[in-house]
Amino acid sequence: PAPLIFLCHNVFPHEPFPLSRPLTKMALSQADKFIVQAVTESSKLKDLFPDKEVIQTNHPLYTAFQEKTIEREIAREYLSASPEERIVLFFGIVRRYKGLKYLIEAIPYVVRQISCQFYIVGEFYEDEAAYLAQIRRANVEKYVTIINRYVPNEEVSYYFTACDIVVLPYEDATQSGIIPLAFAFDRPVITTRVGGLPKMVQHGLTGFLVAPKNPEALAQAILAFYREARSTEFRDHIRKAKKEYSWDKIVKIIEEIAD
Repeated sequence: PAPLIFLCHNVFPHEPFPLSRPLTKMALSQADKFIVQAVTESSKLKDLFPDKEVIQTNHPLYTAFQEKTIEREIAREYLSASPEERIVLFFGIVRRYKGLKYLIEAIPYVVRQISCQFYIVGEFYEDEAAYLAQIRRANVEKYVTIINRYVPNEEVSYYFTACDIVVLPYEDATQSGIIPLAFAFDRPVITTRVGGLPKMVQHGLTGFLVAPKNPEALAQAILAFYREARSTEFRDHIRKAKKEYSWDKIVKIIEEIAD
């Protein structure tokens, strides 16, 4: 019979509960082999199932969103943003581990030195009011645009085409589906040195890596990106790196281990 292969984005839940480990082990015990996209997840599976094969590969790019090309000017119009405006994007559902509060803390450092607009786009799985209060306390309301809702596939291109850079200030992580999404649009990423993220972002080449829970470091990375005019350089490196994030590569792995 054909082997049962599990592709595990996260082995355990981001917010664990008392029975999460035994329930996870029971569910995953049905698999013959595993594919993961971060060394941290490989270690967790080898701890659970020492005798089962675990293959690690890269998270493929979400290239499907680029089937219809949108010009930058059109994307900026969709966001009601001017062509010359600096736009930083935080994208994805908002949960504690995503570290949004640290990005909000970083905004005053940035806007005291350069004009910049921060877009927080994604459905809040936490109380939005706490974040709004934090923004008010920091007195940065005019620099922040919040889109608190699920973003359908048809709209994703507008946000990534319009932005200059994507910032993901994770407190902890396995890997991130937002990074290959950003790379699909040739957008560099500022993220933290947690989990498998340093394997995904090459510091100084495809973005910047900073310490987690460090608003000042986030701010300095954003300022460096704009002051050093790194956009073209980063995009060139992202285009070269894309071959490591192809769907063909993961298909080949599945074919090989399914024999």
